[in-house]
Amino acid sequence: YRFEVAPSVGTVSYVTGRADYRRYFFFNPVTFAVRGLHVGNYGARDDRPNGSQRSITRSFTEEYLGYPYQQGFIRGYSFNSTDPQDPESQAVFDRLFGTRIAMASAEVRLPFLGNEQLGLINFSYVPTELVLFADAGLAWSAGDDVDPFSFVTDENKLEATTHYPVFSTGAAARFNLLGQLIIEAYYAYPFQRPDKGGHFGLRFTPGW
Repeated sequence: YRFEVAPSVGTVSYVTGRADYRRYFFFNPVTFAVRGLHVGNYGARDDRPNGSQRSITRSFTEEYLGYPYQQGFIRGYSFNSTDPQDPESQAVFDRLFGTRIAMASAEVRLPFLGNEQLGLINFSYVPTELVLFADAGLAWSAGDDVDPFSFVTDENKLEATTHYPVFSTGAAARFNLLGQLIIEAYYAYPFQRPDKGGHFGLRFTPGW
């Protein structure tokens, strides 16, 4: 686990609090991994001056659940799979932003390709891990309308400005290329994007 408090002082001043908890359970050859993460930029201004447009200040103080290379990424909600100019996806896009986020993930991991000790198949040139996952996350700012305990899939409700939790589940494969680059290819079904449905994604990042 990791706990961190870090002040930011300048034109924009706030304090970032971070709590990151991870736990691993090994049942040869499968590993069950769980994780919880909270990041909060406390004291950051939560105003949104030009309607729904984000100011430069907010880009420094907000966290985002849809960025594949942030720790709080929820698979199935990548910005690459949304169109922020599309009115139908605007509410989905906005719901992923906030000065505070909370997320949880669970994975079942199977070492498919690897060496004799760590792999069902002895092929150590491209170690490969197969994964079943479930992700959940919530982003919000002070003053937002937040409903943290609802599992909403109704499109009419999802078009509202209320910040609901977002969930996804799916499968992934992680490849280690020559010990230099980790590639994760995944197929995710995002429950709070019923119009999008299941889709594939790719990111270059190690597991947690």
